[in-house]
Amino acid sequence: EKSFTEWLRNIRKAMKEDGQIPGIIPTGDWGYEWGNGPAWDRVLTYLPYYTYIYTGDKNILEENATAIFRYLNFISLNRTERGTVDFGLGDWCPVGGKVKPTVEFTSSLCCMSIAEKAEYIFDVLNMPLQKKFARALHDEIKAAVRANLVDLETLTADTRCQTAQAMALFHNVFDDNEKARAFRVLLDIIHEGDDHIDFGLLGSRVLFHVLSQFGESELAYKMICRRDWPSYGFFLTLGMNS
Repeated sequence: EKSFTEWLRNIRKAMKEDGQIPGIIPTGDWGYEWGNGPAWDRVLTYLPYYTYIYTGDKNILEENATAIFRYLNFISLNRTERGTVDFGLGDWCPVGGKVKPTVEFTSSLCCMSIAEKAEYIFDVLNMPLQKKFARALHDEIKAAVRANLVDLETLTADTRCQTAQAMALFHNVFDDNEKARAFRVLLDIIHEGDDHIDFGLLGSRVLFHVLSQFGESELAYKMICRRDWPSYGFFLTLGMNS
């Protein structure tokens, strides 16, 4: 926890007055214009959130609450005309590369997640105005994503790929009565790729959780362990097991 505290102190030091965070910290002014964005910036909110969840120590929340709120304000003021967030790195290092999600989609969903966790943090700290702001930001971005980046007739997210569909399910872009159909779309996408993985870093964080959540743990296991490319098991055939 001491390491996390120091890391977050450096993040706060690197934060600009308007709430922007660079892609590398500490930095000599590198990373503000490239290499950052919500997918990476969320460390400012995620690290205190999960540290509190696992330890129950409010100190790390109290130390970072103001910076988290500043970042939410930065996001709020840097949305597109239709209310989405369209800057930063997207689904970095895609392994399959057939179809990638748009940065607008992945960054918007990452901001939804940041706002949701910030809302929880502000609730724990009894900060009702900040909590209300975080919830409103989450709901506005979700509405913008559903209106512009989701086909609500077919329940297909963004560019119809593993990352987009899995992220949409993981971050509750779909309503409860839509999720079963949306998950079937994800299964179709996976099966069309012969059950191979086809995602980057952002997809890798959510896909297997979503499959397990909907009762498809065996499929997740198959995708991970198969020995032909692309898969994690493929690296074992090359002796990459350390």
